[in-house]
Amino acid sequence: MYEVRKAGKVFRIYDREHKQYVANTENRDLANMFVSKLPFRGFEGEIPAFFLKDTKYGINLDRNGN
Repeated sequence: MYEVRKAGKVFRIYDREHKQYVANTENRDLANMFVSKLPFRGFEGEIPAFFLKDTKYGINLDRNGN
């Protein structure tokens, strides 16, 4: 259902079922871990719009909140 797509130095997590990017990172291992243990599984369907609001390629996993 989800796959990692590489674009330059960035790895983007793509939801094939809903045809949208849900996250991105410059860390290949983090992208692969995110896909294998995807926290979005609990949403049962499409990820809520508010979660991806104002993002072109989903949430940036490299941000640490600082």
